[in-house]
Amino acid sequence: MGRSLVARYLEDHPELVAALADANAVISVFEPDRGEFFADAQRSLTAAEAETPANAPTLYVAQTTLPDLRESGAFDPWRQRATPALACQRGVFLGYMAIGEGGVIFFDPEGRHDLPQPARVLAALQRCQAI
Repeated sequence: MGRSLVARYLEDHPELVAALADANAVISVFEPDRGEFFADAQRSLTAAEAETPANAPTLYVAQTTLPDLRESGAFDPWRQRATPALACQRGVFLGYMAIGEGGVIFFDPEGRHDLPQPARVLAALQRCQAI
């Protein structure tokens, strides 16, 4: 499901599709295991990095559920606050795509909960290429 949501987002932003293609970059959607949310998210991100081609700049998105995010204690759809950082060795972590009964909400690491603006994705891609 996460990959199809990313694909739909990219359909609305052809400039991002072109920039990703020009950079030979990919977007990797990974799903954290349940348990200790941020530790599991970091382990899942590290595993996703290991599966990504070393020469491909990669933007990472965690697919999870809204209840799991709420239970982590770090996310609140009514307030913005930063979350514990996830470390990427070979890419940039864009944020969490949380699926709930009412749809999908996206949280970035700074705690903003809206779809990432194309300019923020392009800036992340530039940071990713510099790694």
